[in-house]
Amino acid sequence: MAARVPDYVIVASKGGAPAHPAWYLNLEANPEVQVQVKGEKFTARGHTAQGAERAALWAKMVEIYGPYALVPDQEPTGKFPW
Repeated sequence: MAARVPDYVIVASKGGAPAHPAWYLNLEANPEVQVQVKGEKFTARGHTAQGAERAALWAKMVEIYGPYALVPDQEPTGKFPW
């Protein structure tokens, strides 16, 4: 049985810049990543949230980081990818 990988959410905001962060484009091209949180290392697979998942995550991100409530859920190029 494989070990449970913890869930993490990363918001790929570039402060309103007209292009997504380069690291997001790399993740989009190759979603399998190596993650290290403190002393724990594991392999994970990233994806861009859509629909209901995206709405729920956005609400949670606003709860965690209040200033997101002041920013529309979009950049000039479209929605924040995460």
